[in-house]
Amino acid sequence: MSEPRPDPAATSTSTPPALDPPPPPAPDPLHHHPRMIEARRRYWRTNLTAVGVLLSIWAAVSLGAGVLFADTLSAYSVGGAPLGFWMAQQGSIATFVVLVLVYALVMNSADRRLQRAVQDAHAELDPKSEPGAPASAATPASEAR
Repeated sequence: MSEPRPDPAATSTSTPPALDPPPPPAPDPLHHHPRMIEARRRYWRTNLTAVGVLLSIWAAVSLGAGVLFADTLSAYSVGGAPLGFWMAQQGSIATFVVLVLVYALVMNSADRRLQRAVQDAHAELDPKSEPGAPASAATPASEAR
């Protein structure tokens, strides 16, 4: 008969080697570039302004037209229903959908401006890149070989 083998985990007295923490990532030169700082500031200012204005419009339409001015608006009718009732039921929802569309358009424009700023800042840091070219196109394929 063969002897039973000892459990290697139970007999191991060595400790695992200490793992060194990974080195910190290299600083991104674009992150602290003056154009990028201003572009990010402009982007968030645009975002917060758009959100504030659009939410204010929605609140005014929902509360104002649906509740506060419902009696005044009820003098008019939409499809046979009083306008005050219609605004309380469908008007605020329709307004919300339109405001979401407006927000998407405003932020698409802000995203394009931020992307142009990134490309411009990258072009300043890497003079070999073509103006308006994406960052990945900075090194032509012939130089990469």
